[in-house]
Amino acid sequence: MPRAPDGVEVAAYEHGNPQGPAILFVHGHMQAALSWDRQTRDPGLAREFRMVVYNIRGHGMSGEPEGDAFYKPGKAWAYEAKAFIDALGLRRAVLVAGPTAGGSWPAASPSTGRARSPS
Repeated sequence: MPRAPDGVEVAAYEHGNPQGPAILFVHGHMQAALSWDRQTRDPGLAREFRMVVYNIRGHGMSGEPEGDAFYKPGKAWAYEAKAFIDALGLRRAVLVAGPTAGGSWPAASPSTGRARSPS
């Protein structure tokens, strides 16, 4: 399992075409990587895209560290995602973020390239 910079293990799952353009799915608070099951099992998407999902800290099979500092909004979540992206070599991945936690931290994200948010 990849690790966030603060040592939290992050459970990751890959689906689809390993050679295709990457899509990174990030779920929201009180959800898990299974939130994206419908997308990752879609045969059309699987033929064309490398789809990667992971459980954010404290969710699913990822580490559940104790203490508020591990769950503060913003940078801890953003650096976790950046470490995950770097560990898997996801260059130019499209980020699809769920509601709450998954959708709120990209603004706090360290620079990983150009980002666009639907607004």
